[in-house]
Amino acid sequence: MITKRITQVFLGLMGLAFCKVGVEALASPQAVLANVGITLDNVSALSSMRAVYGGMHLVFGVFCLWGSLKIFRHLFCLLLYTLPDL
Repeated sequence: MITKRITQVFLGLMGLAFCKVGVEALASPQAVLANVGITLDNVSALSSMRAVYGGMHLVFGVFCLWGSLKIFRHLFCLLLYTLPDL
């Protein structure tokens, strides 16, 4: 029972971290990559980094949260279905 709870907490923390990076990279990829010393100097680089760091990390985070919220999975499904309507 304790290992299940540890797994849920770990997945939840990883999900939040991935979602944070994903949302920040979608909003401002230059700000995220400036932390590691990378400059994006053209539109192609910006859109590529939005896709890689934004979209991919956001999806990883959603799936980690999905796994950690196994008990509340039906509520999480309803939330995902209603997001496009917002």
